[in-house]
Amino acid sequence: MDLPIRLKRVGSQLNRRRYKCRKCDSTMEVAENIGVNEKAVRNVFKNRVAFKEREYQFETRKWLGIDEIHMIRKPRLALTNVEHKTIFDIKL
Repeated sequence: MDLPIRLKRVGSQLNRRRYKCRKCDSTMEVAENIGVNEKAVRNVFKNRVAFKEREYQFETRKWLGIDEIHMIRKPRLALTNVEHKTIFDIKL
């Protein structure tokens, strides 16, 4: 939660995408299909994530500015790095 705006609480919602098997609507069929146990699939996934995390450098901002701006007559979401006074992203 953030500071209230116009006496209303402000927050953000994150929607995570979850992938499922189209045939059985299950998320754990991968292990059965390739003949290994579920833990082996999780370990492979964790190793892949660890490898990818070493490739990418994620920057955590100390303060994230969330503002609405109007460009080309439409409202846009502007994400800014308040500490460095730079634009992080603009969403349509």
